[in-house]
This record gives sequence, structure tokens and C-alpha cells, in this order.
Amino acid sequence: MDDRQRKVEAGAGLQESRLNQDFIDLLKKYGTPTLLVLLIIMASYVGWQRYSQWQEGRTDRAFAELDNASNVPAVLLSIAADWDGQGSVWEIATIRAARAYLTAARTRTEIGVPLEGADASAALSDDRVRASLEEAGRLFQTVLDRTRNTKPIFAQDARWGLATVSMSLARLDEADRQRHLDAARQHLNAFVEAGQGRDANQVAVGTARLQLLDLIESNPVVIYESAQLPEEARFVADPAFNPMDMVRDTAAPRDGRPSEIPEGATDIRRLTPEEIQRMISDMELPGPVPADPEGPVPADPPADPEQSGPDQDGP
Repeated sequence: MDDRQRKVEAGAGLQESRLNQDFIDLLKKYGTPTLLVLLIIMASYVGWQRYSQWQEGRTDRAFAELDNASNVPAVLLSIAADWDGQGSVWEIATIRAARAYLTAARTRTEIGVPLEGADASAALSDDRVRASLEEAGRLFQTVLDRTRNTKPIFAQDARWGLATVSMSLARLDEADRQRHLDAARQHLNAFVEAGQGRDANQVAVGTARLQLLDLIESNPVVIYESAQLPEEARFVADPAFNPMDMVRDTAAPRDGRPSEIPEGATDIRRLTPEEIQRMISDMELPGPVPADPEGPVPADPPADPEQSGPDQDGP
């Protein structure tokens, strides 16, 4: 009995020893590659997290620089080139630059000059207006070519801008007016087609502008210079007139004296739109005067002093 017990214990020990040796051989064979794979996975995960944080920081800096930039095309295009690929900075900056050119052309003012302080005598010439419109069209077309199949919202913005450029060129170039109107119609049709199934508001706005284009095409607008108008139709601005006097606060001085409101009257410039609407609703406005079916009452004939009356003595 003791011999058998010793043999069983010896056999179990040998079996356990073989299992330990097999595990040691397995670790020797595959341990190092397995550890390397695990380390690579962990390092990749940490690296991806760091890279994502770095990219987010760059995107935040790009948008911060874009938000603080002025609407000068050279500045905006520089930001677009420096931060290309960071979010939608390139698209936004390029569209803003195109709009700056478009606004300068439509208002005939230098880029960066506020419209309120613009000098009428320094208005842009037709050649400079045309150059600004062509540059705006080039930038809008660049955005459209790049975002047509990837970022539809910017592609739609570019199509709308191209239609505006073409309609502005139609007013400027009378000889090529029809060609520019046809180009505007093409861009608007593409705008409506791209909006179908995505944005009903875009379809409605694009359709309304197409109808306006039909009206412009059938009724060309002729803008006359002041010298071409009859003298009685010419507008002569009063240099002393200030339109802000019409909306200036009542406490502000005007012509050296404060404006006065009669006692008991209401200064509507101090009321909110809701208060004005309530005042109109409370008014007892007279209704329309009913028509008299018998016509107006004839006036009394003037008295004739030479005609004898019933109480006048005869001859």
C-alpha cells in the first residue's frame, strides 16, 4: 500500500513538473512577441489620444484667429491657407473673402471702409467694380469645386454667391447682360436642385429668386444719372440735413436746444413695438363713410335780393 501511494505521488509530481515546463517553454516562445503587441496597442491608444487633443487645440486656435480677423480678403485668404484642413476654416475664410469683394463691388466702396463713413466722391469705378466681382466669382467657384461632393452646405453658399455675382455683372455689362443672367439662372437652378430632399427652405428661397430673375429679365432696370432727369425730378440733398435727427432721443440737443414734447402727448420713440401695437388696437378709428344712394345734397341757392318774397310789399 505504501509503495503504491509513493508511486502515485511520484507520478503526480512528474505530471505537474511537465505542465510547468510546458508553460515555461510557451512563455519563452511567445511571451516576448505577446508583450510587444500589448505594448504597441497601449502606445497607439495613448498616442491617438494625444494626437486628438493636439488636433482639437489647433482647430480651436484656427477658429479663434478666424473670429478675430477683419473682413479683408488678404487676411482671410492667409488664414485659409495657414489652417487648411482644420475643421471648416478654409471654407469659411474663403467665403468671407468672396463676400468682402462682393460687398465692395455692390456698394462701390473700398474694402475695409465702413459704409457710413464712405466718401461718395471716392466711389469705385466700373473697372474696379468689375474686377471685384470677378474675384468674388473666382473664390466662390473655388469653394464650389472643392465642396461639391463633400460639404453641401458650403457648396450651396457658393452657388448663391455665384448667382449674385452674375446678376451684378448683368447690371454692369449691358452688352453681356443676357449671358450673365443665363449664368445666374444656371446657378440658381443648381441651388434648387441640390436643396431638394434636404432643405425645403432652400428650395423655396431659390425658387423665389428665380421668379425675381424672370422679372428682371423681362423688365430691365434703367438707372439714370441725375443730369439725365428733368430738373423738377432731380433730388438735391440738403447738406445740413442729418437723418439721425429723425430718431434722436428727445433729451438730446437739436440745433442748440433740447427737443420738446407737448404736455400730455406721447413720445412714440420711447415706446416698445408691443406698446405701439397696443395703442393702435385701443384707438377708436372711424369706419368708412357710407355712400349716399340719393347722391349729394344740393346746396341752397343764393338769395336774390331783387326777387319778391311772400312777405315783401308789392309796388
